[in-house]
Amino acid sequence: MEPAHATQFTIVSGSLELGGAALGAHLGGLSGLSLGWLAAVCVVAMLMSRRVYRAARPIEALTCTDQLARYTPYHEGGRTINTHVDEASLG
Repeated sequence: MEPAHATQFTIVSGSLELGGAALGAHLGGLSGLSLGWLAAVCVVAMLMSRRVYRAARPIEALTCTDQLARYTPYHEGGRTINTHVDEASLG
């Protein structure tokens, strides 16, 4: 999400929450305020759930130990040695 789009979404979702709370308070007092705000938060959560899921979803990881070993650096005498093997150079 671009910063400008995120800012716009935050302003709109905040306004929705305030509007829902104000409408609920007008119609039903303190209980209405709470229910109006809760309804608005649920709508915002539904709108954001897809992006949150994408951000939290684990990235595909290497599962084969042979593949994992090729990219694992190891330390020798205070310096890091990269063990990456370029398959093109192996022929």
